[in-house]
Amino acid sequence: MGFKNNKVVSKKISNFKWNRKNKNINMKAYKEIKNGSAYSDLIGLYGEPDDFHQTSVSGKKAITATYLTNIDGTAGAKAEFYFINDKLTNKKQIGLK
Repeated sequence: MGFKNNKVVSKKISNFKWNRKNKNINMKAYKEIKNGSAYSDLIGLYGEPDDFHQTSVSGKKAITATYLTNIDGTAGAKAEFYFINDKLTNKKQIGLK
């Protein structure tokens, strides 16, 4: 966790592997996740991410959510989603099929 003036400004969870019962993320599903989507919608569809990083800067909450498990893709495949104030602003993927 990161602190500023005795307040938490960032937190991160990493290298946590979920055993999800949610559906897998593949290239088709990835393309269907559009900018403006809510963070809660992503969690509802695919469960909690394997890597989560949240910061708060100038009153804006930024979240990076990375999925490494329940991915349809090549070895090392992943999907990353970037949110500002709980709305998807950007995403990237490596090795999805």
